[in-house]
Amino acid sequence: MLTKQHLLQALLRNICLFVVGILLVTFSAEAPKWIVMGCGVLFMLPGLITLFALFTDKDTVYMPMVPLTAGGSILFGVYLLSFPNEFLNFLLVALAGVLIIYGTMGCLAVWRAKRINSQVSLWHYVFPTLLFITGVIVLCLWQEVAQIPFLVIGYALIVYAPLQLITSFIIYRTLKRTISQEEKKTIEADAVES
Repeated sequence: MLTKQHLLQALLRNICLFVVGILLVTFSAEAPKWIVMGCGVLFMLPGLITLFALFTDKDTVYMPMVPLTAGGSILFGVYLLSFPNEFLNFLLVALAGVLIIYGTMGCLAVWRAKRINSQVSLWHYVFPTLLFITGVIVLCLWQEVAQIPFLVIGYALIVYAPLQLITSFIIYRTLKRTISQEEKKTIEADAVES
């Protein structure tokens, strides 16, 4: 049964979602940087814990690659924490390069197929061309492209939270009305039996 406590929990949960949505929309330019920095912390922690356990626990069996992999994890985490924008820049430029290469190769494949068989439609150029154009857009506007997922998620949460709260309230009222009708029928049935 849905109680007032459940309704209060739904209210608090949806207020939190709404606030997170507003924060994502407001700080969409900074969100990719903070996520990269968070990933840096997540890379550093296992390396630090592993090295700490290796040097403090006497029962640990020494494996020669453990300090190397733990150190690599720590160094990569430090790099992500220190240079998040450079990492994002590299990542998006690499993604743009892949999209441009695949778009170009797709267009060449369609061109070769059209030379062999003239029945190949020009519609086959659409997807590789869109892939190529997407790569060029990502290459030119990488900062804006990095913000888009956070804007979409932020706006989705801003719309979802009030709608989900309204849905929870409607479910609460419907269940309350149904339960009160069942209780009324039970009381009437008990009165008829006596």
